[in-house]
Amino acid sequence: MDKFNEKNTFVEIYRYISFWPYFLLSSLIFITAAFIYLRYENYIFESNAKIQIIDDAQDSEMALPTAMTIFNRSMVNLENEIGVLSSYRLHRKVINILNSNVKLYNVGTIKTSESHISDWFDNYELTYNIDPDTITEQKSFKILFNENKMIISHFDKYDDFVRDYEFNNLSTSESSHDLPFNLTISENSGTSYDTKLIKFFPANKIAESYMKSVIINEIGRESDQLFLSLRHENYKLADDYLNTLISEFDKDGIYDRQLEYKRTMDFVDLRSGYLSKELEKIEIQKRDFKKKNNIANIKEDANINVQQQFSYDAELFSAISQRDLSILLKEALEEAVKDNKFDLMPVNIGIENPSINDVISKYNLVVQDRNRYLISAGPNNPYLKSFEDQLINYSKNILISVNNYMESLDLTISNLEIKEKEFRGFYGNIPENEKILRSIERELEIKESLFLLLLQKREEAAINFAVVKPSIKIIDYARSEIDPVFPIPIVIIGISFLASIFFPLLFLFFWFRFDTKIHNREDLVNNLDDIP
Repeated sequence: MDKFNEKNTFVEIYRYISFWPYFLLSSLIFITAAFIYLRYENYIFESNAKIQIIDDAQDSEMALPTAMTIFNRSMVNLENEIGVLSSYRLHRKVINILNSNVKLYNVGTIKTSESHISDWFDNYELTYNIDPDTITEQKSFKILFNENKMIISHFDKYDDFVRDYEFNNLSTSESSHDLPFNLTISENSGTSYDTKLIKFFPANKIAESYMKSVIINEIGRESDQLFLSLRHENYKLADDYLNTLISEFDKDGIYDRQLEYKRTMDFVDLRSGYLSKELEKIEIQKRDFKKKNNIANIKEDANINVQQQFSYDAELFSAISQRDLSILLKEALEEAVKDNKFDLMPVNIGIENPSINDVISKYNLVVQDRNRYLISAGPNNPYLKSFEDQLINYSKNILISVNNYMESLDLTISNLEIKEKEFRGFYGNIPENEKILRSIERELEIKESLFLLLLQKREEAAINFAVVKPSIKIIDYARSEIDPVFPIPIVIIGISFLASIFFPLLFLFFWFRFDTKIHNREDLVNNLDDIP
C-alpha cells in the first residue's frame, strides 16, 4: 500500500514538473514585471531626527525646590511638547519659510518625480511674483524646451489646459507676462533640457499633509528626548523640512521664555517715565527753594546723635522705597485683574518680600502652561478653564499679599517717623529752611534710588532677554537612510518569484482536480477496481 502511495505521489509530482516551460515563462513574466515596477516606481525614503527637551526648572532662579527637582525628576511634559510640534501653527510657519507648497517636478516618459530646488536645474534662478502663502487654488505649469526657446503651459486645478506662454530665450524676466513666477536658466549651447513641472498648492493643505506625515514619539518614559520621522519620495526635502521644524520649535520655546523678561521691561519702561517726571518736579522745587532762601551749601550738625539719625533715615528710606515699589506693582496688578488678562507679571523688580515673589513666579509658570496648552485646545476646554481659575486665584492672592505688605510698610514708616520726632529736639539750632531743604533732598534721593533700581532691573531683564537658553538640544539632525523604505527591491523580487510559482501551481491544481478525461491506461487501472 505504501509503495502504491509513493508511486502515485511521484506520478503527481511528475505531472507538475512536465509543465516546467510554463513555470519558466511565468517566472520571466513576473520578475520582468517586478523590475519594470522598481524602475518606474517613486521610492519612499525615511528621514529621522532626535531632539531633547531642556528642563529649565532645574536651573531657573525663580523656581523653588520641589520633590521632583530634589530627586532629579524631569519637569518636562512631553505630551505638551509633542502637541506644539504637531500644531498647525508651527507647520504653517515651516511651509512659509521653505515655500513647500510650491513643488518642482522632473517629467519623464513614464515617471514624474518631485525634485529638490537644488537639483531641478544645474544653474538657474527662480523667483516668485506672488506670495506663495496667498495661493488659494492649485495650478500647474509645464515647462517645455525647443532649442533655446521655452514654452510654459498653464493648467488649472482640474488639470485642464488654460493657455501657453512662449519665450524666445531661457528667461521669463525679460518679457511681460502674468505668470506667478520668473525663471531664468543659464544658456549652455548644445544642452537639451527635459520637461519640467511646477505646481502651486494652497499652503493650508500642504501644512495639514505634513502634520499627518510627521511622526513624533517619545524615546522612553524616563527620557526627555523625542524621535521625529518623515517619509517622502525626496530625502532632501524631508531632511530640510524636519530640520526647519526643529529650528522653529526651538525659536518658539525661546520666545515663550522671553515673554516674561519682556513683560518686566515693559513694566519698568512705563514706571520709569512716571518717576522721571517726579524727579524733574522735585529738582525744580529744590532749585527754587535754594534760590528763594539764598542757600548755597547745606551743613549738617554732626555732633547730635548723627549716627542714630542716619540709621533711622536709612530704615525710613528703605521702607518708603518698598512702599513706592509696592504701589507701582499694585497698580499693574489691578489693571490686569480689571481687564481679566492672563499675561506674565513682572518679576524681581526689587520687592523684598519672598512671599509675593514666590506667588508671582508660580503665577507666571501657570501662564506659560496655559499658553502652551492653548495652542492645541479651544478657549472653552475644561482643562484650560482650570488654568484660568488658578490664575484668577493667584491674582487675588498676589493682590492680598501686596496690600498686607503695604500695610506693614505703612506701620513701619509710622513708627520710624515717630522715632525721628524724638530727635527733633536735638536740632533746635538748625534753621528751618535747612530742615525743609533736607526733606526735599531726602525725597529726591528716594526717587533717584528708585529710578536707578528700576533701570538696573531693566538692564538685567534685557540681558536675560538677549541670552535666553535654547529650549531644546538637537541630538541628531535630520538624516535619511540610503535604502528606501518602500518599495524594497529584494522583497518585491522575492514576492514576484513566489507568485510566478504559486499561480501556475494553483492553475494546474484546479485543472487536474476537475479533469475527468481518460488519458492513458493508468487512469483506468487507478479509477476502476476490477477491469478485464
